[in-house]
Amino acid sequence: MFKIIKKDFDVVMLLIILSALYFKDFFFSCFNYLNLSFGSQIPLTWDFTSLNNVLPYKDIYFPYGILFYFKSNIFLAIINFFLPTILFTGIYVFLKKAFVNKLIAFFAFISFYLFISKFTGIENFSRYGIALIIGVLLSFIFYRSPRLTLKASFFIGILIGGVFSLVNDQGLYILSLFFFLLLITPILKRVKLSFNFLISRIVFSFLGFVIGFLPFLIFLISNNAENGFLLFIKHLPDFSLYAKTPFIPFSTTTDNLFTFGSIFIAVVLLSFKIFFSNKRLSLISFMELGLVFILILLEQKNIIRSIDKQITFIAFFLYIIMFNELIKDKVNATLTVLFYLIISGLIVSGFVLHPFINYKLGFKRELKSMFFQENLGNFLVIKNNLCLDDNVNKLIKNKSTGLEKVKMAIEKASKDPVEIFDYLSDPVFYVLFNQKPPYYFTIFEGTPLYAQESNVKYIKENNINYIIYNNDALSIQDGVPDKARTRLLFKYVLDNFMILDKVENFVIYKKI
Repeated sequence: MFKIIKKDFDVVMLLIILSALYFKDFFFSCFNYLNLSFGSQIPLTWDFTSLNNVLPYKDIYFPYGILFYFKSNIFLAIINFFLPTILFTGIYVFLKKAFVNKLIAFFAFISFYLFISKFTGIENFSRYGIALIIGVLLSFIFYRSPRLTLKASFFIGILIGGVFSLVNDQGLYILSLFFFLLLITPILKRVKLSFNFLISRIVFSFLGFVIGFLPFLIFLISNNAENGFLLFIKHLPDFSLYAKTPFIPFSTTTDNLFTFGSIFIAVVLLSFKIFFSNKRLSLISFMELGLVFILILLEQKNIIRSIDKQITFIAFFLYIIMFNELIKDKVNATLTVLFYLIISGLIVSGFVLHPFINYKLGFKRELKSMFFQENLGNFLVIKNNLCLDDNVNKLIKNKSTGLEKVKMAIEKASKDPVEIFDYLSDPVFYVLFNQKPPYYFTIFEGTPLYAQESNVKYIKENNINYIIYNNDALSIQDGVPDKARTRLLFKYVLDNFMILDKVENFVIYKKI
């Protein structure tokens, strides 16, 4: 035990330091959103539904897995607390393995850490960093063992099944990468490939996947949510049909150019090494291959919903390992360290990219005292309620949002209990009116015909008497107005509701 600690003392210290740093942020601070963007309204609404026992897959559409939904669950909260520490430490370990000079690996890691802190934020890193770290891990495994053993296939299947259960989309990316590497590695390594080899590995990985997925399946069945989950999986391909135009309108953004540049350079380098070089592919080359595949998958998601800023850290990591492979021993180690120090300085000063972080951490002194007075389960509920109320109160007090004026106008005009429907762009109204939202409550999932029919059914069954439409908000996807994208729903609104008032950018419709 002590020998292991002594050998990897830096890794152990990194685990301790990062855990200590995140303890205060995770337990004693709130994510205070800086503006009323669509991206900040959705997590606030999910926090509200989670605290009110509204279940994903069964009661609302939630495409990101239970890990980031049930914030008051002790087991999931502990995973969330340790997740960034594990991801960062994993990145550091892989850099040490891939880089010959450990000092260079350390300063490369520092620049990567600063990039996350400055531009993408820990919250986004915790989410998309799962695909990064497991993508690198799979690349490492296939590099070391091109003829993957049955045992390794089984345990990889368990890992993928577990990740898919907790974070659905990341599990799908990792599963796709596994099959890609399973097929391509024997070819690149010039190892004989047989049909029986592929089938046996797929079967054993599937058995492992089932075991990893089993706890989540029990959760679904125990909450009668299995049918909703099956429908969620069935309808996943639909959303690309309603997506923004692929790549071109957004490819000129700095963030996408940054990511596309990393993909292009990596593809050129890999093509040269595969087709024109007699040398065997290195570990870094396999890491590049895995990361390019992951980035291409994420760019496909970017077609559906813009995540160009969120995934720049994967591109940055790809730049780091490509740079290291290009210089190797050709450049003095001191100069390389100096290069990373300059990069770190540029990151801190805010070069090129614009920060994605739309929140600031607000320390809550009262949470510190409660932490030692309540059991962890109660504390998490208290903390999440306090953070939700804090965010909502700040949004209401912000006069530029117009939220309070809309709420007051509706309450003033109504003699009956108020039941509202937000027209798919401002779900925070459900929080303000303390109302359970419909199953499809944003434009992303609310566009397909079956989703529009579901929303019409929600309006009828819940006796909705007011509809709030943001007249100033074009679709976030491609500039097409939401009323044009959801014609069936909008026709129902026009036939059954009349305009009551216009407050700021919001049009309020009242039931006829």
